[in-house]
Amino acid sequence: MATRQLDERPKAAIRRARVLQTADVDSAVDLLRARATISSSRLEKPKSNEGDDRGLLNAMKAHRMPTNHKRTVSGHTSQGSTTANEDLTAAPQRRSVRLLNNFNLRPSSTKTNSSAVGVTSKEGRELKKVKATGTKGRTTVGRVVSGNRAQIPNDDTSRKEPRAPSRNGETAAPHMKAPPPAISPEQEALQELLDLFQKLGTGYHALSRYQCQAAIQCFSSLPSQQRDTPWVLAQLGKAYYEEASYKEAEEVFQRILKIAPSRIDDMEVYSTVLWHLKSDVQLASLSHLLHAADRLSPQAWCALGNAYSLSREHEHAIACFQRAVQLDRSFAYAHTLQGHEYVASEEYDKAQRAYRSAIMVDKRHYNGWYGLGKCYERMGKYEIAEKHYRSAAQINPSNAVLVICIGHVLENLRRPQPALAQYSHACSLDPHSALARFKKARVLMALRQPREALVELELLKNVAPDEANVYFLLGRVYKSLGDKTAAIRNFTCALNLDPKAAQYIKEAMESLDDSEDEEVD
Repeated sequence: MATRQLDERPKAAIRRARVLQTADVDSAVDLLRARATISSSRLEKPKSNEGDDRGLLNAMKAHRMPTNHKRTVSGHTSQGSTTANEDLTAAPQRRSVRLLNNFNLRPSSTKTNSSAVGVTSKEGRELKKVKATGTKGRTTVGRVVSGNRAQIPNDDTSRKEPRAPSRNGETAAPHMKAPPPAISPEQEALQELLDLFQKLGTGYHALSRYQCQAAIQCFSSLPSQQRDTPWVLAQLGKAYYEEASYKEAEEVFQRILKIAPSRIDDMEVYSTVLWHLKSDVQLASLSHLLHAADRLSPQAWCALGNAYSLSREHEHAIACFQRAVQLDRSFAYAHTLQGHEYVASEEYDKAQRAYRSAIMVDKRHYNGWYGLGKCYERMGKYEIAEKHYRSAAQINPSNAVLVICIGHVLENLRRPQPALAQYSHACSLDPHSALARFKKARVLMALRQPREALVELELLKNVAPDEANVYFLLGRVYKSLGDKTAAIRNFTCALNLDPKAAQYIKEAMESLDDSEDEEVD
């Protein structure tokens, strides 16, 4: 029932239209009465202009501001008040005032006081003044229709930059970055420890892949407190050994002995370094030191076997390596050293068994594959030797010695062009390798390229100035180029450096006038 009563009520638009109609009738009646009053006053007093003006003014004032003028709640004038209290002698309103009143009687949905319908002329002028003022005095601009348009903020508020809300709900200052979180000493120490382990792991992985330069860089970049530890120095020494940098490896291992004189691990590598350097006194001292530290360690017996091998006592060396194998069957390097001694004694069957034992212990032990290739090469089986050499080079691709062995096998197979490619690759791996440049110069001479061979031999003469074979090959090169004076000079230098080869050198000097250039090994 309450809903039906609300529906039966008259709508606001109909009620406003009725008030508007009554207001128009009232204004028309007022206009007619004002005209009648003015005409009657003129007829009564034609000679008094001042009285006419005063009467007209009083009539207009009385019409504009009635004393008992009542309005409804919406601001419209009531119908009953016009007949009871209105002065009939009031002057009519002007046309501009009527138009303004008619304009203000239209319904409006604004929230300001200008939405009233019955606005007087004075209120209209005040409204015009308010509209004519600048933007500084306005608080709201425009109209809100059904809530679709928002109020336009003032200029002062629109000029302010928005601030991002903070975590606590307060606005933070613009263009202010949050300070980085503080790192505790425990976290900083943990990060340093992780960086240290990363470098150690990277260096060890590179060394296990025989990437010696990368391993050296990783271990050298460690802090001094960690770089001077025996384990890190041992890894550096092995990296230098794999690069055939025996002098640098010797210095590193000497530092290890100063820091830890009783260290046993990795000392077999140091004994091999001293064997390559022909340092028999230091090698004997090292073997004695290791035996005093632990006589049941395979490293000590390997060092003693290398000392016997350097003094050409192969039987005693084989016995020492056999003892090392008995102490530790999984020590692959002891098997390899035993195989080397069998090759020196020309016992190739026993050498092959020793190398295969080393490969069974460690399949990535490239020294075992190299030893097998050396055995087959000594036996004249060059194709099988090439296969084993390539297996070793696949495990350790940065070793120039293995590449030289492959080139030598190809040269024996009468394949000079592939052999030249292998020797060039060996020179790129190790620019200071005298053997690689010498073999490359020999292949260039066999391919009838004496000028290219001359360039290699000039570089080789600076690397190995006391090598008789270099001067002998230089003499042959100058002989093929037709420079007999330079050829005799180099043959003479070779004769002075190696008197044992006097027979071959004299034959080469006597054949300077011959056109044929035979290869002399």
